[in-house]
Amino acid sequence: MLQFIVSEEGLADVKAQIYDINSAELADDYYFISCTVALMFLNSAGVDTVIVDMQAHTLPGGYHLIVCAMSAEQYPCPVPLPFTLTAGQLPVTYKGWELVKYNEDAGVMHNGAQLQFATLLARKLGK
Repeated sequence: MLQFIVSEEGLADVKAQIYDINSAELADDYYFISCTVALMFLNSAGVDTVIVDMQAHTLPGGYHLIVCAMSAEQYPCPVPLPFTLTAGQLPVTYKGWELVKYNEDAGVMHNGAQLQFATLLARKLGK
């Protein structure tokens, strides 16, 4: 599907690859890293390491898009996920980055479970 979109949109330099996020060992630097609905399936002890690794391998001016489930007072997580964010937790890990957009909104998972998600779009500062 990605290759179809790349072709249809005439995009250049888009390379899809499989990566074991648990390893937290990116080999290259990237302009854009998307980590949507993935952190919540990682061992909670490794999430900080994964985020630090992604940040270290993002080019100056590059972006991160992260979407992750939360467990909040108003919307406690109804499924036993290995990791969930708490209110305000994610922006703290992006000090020194420009927060382009951040919100914590209720949403619905594919199985109908209602919970809160944190969505972050951040740009790495620097030259």
